[in-house]
Amino acid sequence: MVIDGAPADSSSEAGKAAPAITSPAPPSWPWRRAAGAIAAVGAAAWFDFFFTVPYYRFTIRNSADVTTFVLLLVVGVAVSQLAALW
Repeated sequence: MVIDGAPADSSSEAGKAAPAITSPAPPSWPWRRAAGAIAAVGAAAWFDFFFTVPYYRFTIRNSADVTTFVLLLVVGVAVSQLAALW
């Protein structure tokens, strides 16, 4: 293969980068999924704690806040699981 008029050899930087691009995910890959799910649960819990009445308690009295809490949790987990695939 010729790049910019010079033949490429096996010690070129492009040849070294190819295995890294096609290599499988690192061993920590399953933990990325768990970390995303934990972050989504934490976001939903802190939303409840700081932004719903009564404030500074893990109690929800309004049905609209329950819906918001559940949607925040579901969307957060779904997005984190999709992001873990990339």
